[in-house]
Amino acid sequence: MEFNQYADAALTSFLETTKFLKEISDAISDVGDDEVRKLLEEGANARLEHAEKIIEVKTKHKKLVQAMQEVKGESATVEDFERTWVQRRNAVERKPVDAKNAAEYKSFKRSIVSLFSKIGPKANDSDDDVVPMEVPGVRPYLRPRICERTHQGQHGDSLPSGWLCQQGLHPTGPLGRG
Repeated sequence: MEFNQYADAALTSFLETTKFLKEISDAISDVGDDEVRKLLEEGANARLEHAEKIIEVKTKHKKLVQAMQEVKGESATVEDFERTWVQRRNAVERKPVDAKNAAEYKSFKRSIVSLFSKIGPKANDSDDDVVPMEVPGVRPYLRPRICERTHQGQHGDSLPSGWLCQQGLHPTGPLGRG
């Protein structure tokens, strides 16, 4: 697995953990609501800090790979490559990365903040427990799967068939009604 895939998996895991803990908090909202909410927010802030570090490392990794490819193209011999690569690598590593201004970080932060902006417990409005009934000659309505990715080129310009995008970053527009 490529480095970026590991980093993306970690960010997804942070978001899913936050969602899970928020659902648990909503389920036990009558027991120490302020204390539970405070703990959730502290955990979310810690995950935001970790996400910032992961995005910083991911950005630096991308720049190092790009610099290595440039040096590889410029060098005629292995010795030239080694000399040039040490200088270029040191220059890239000295340059600071501001992960908080990265679109990926901002998207991640918006997702975390949106979880806490919802007031009260979430109603059970899913149809996951409904058993579809098959009637001959009638085509059932299939609810499309929703895209919740960070949209950093993870699935190109369009979504797979049967998917919709909540953030409107695909040709189908917001929730596929574009």
